[in-house]
Amino acid sequence: MKVHLVSIHTENKIKAILFALWVVFIHLMALAGGIYFYKDYFGPF
Repeated sequence: MKVHLVSIHTENKIKAILFALWVVFIHLMALAGGIYFYKDYFGPF
């Protein structure tokens, strides 16, 4: 029973880490997209 609880806790921790990485990735992609759009839009000036 104890081992089972530990495995659930570890799984939740892995899910939390993956979710955090996913959120960071989304924000980085949005930031990169925003910079690309900004350069593309205001490039000539």
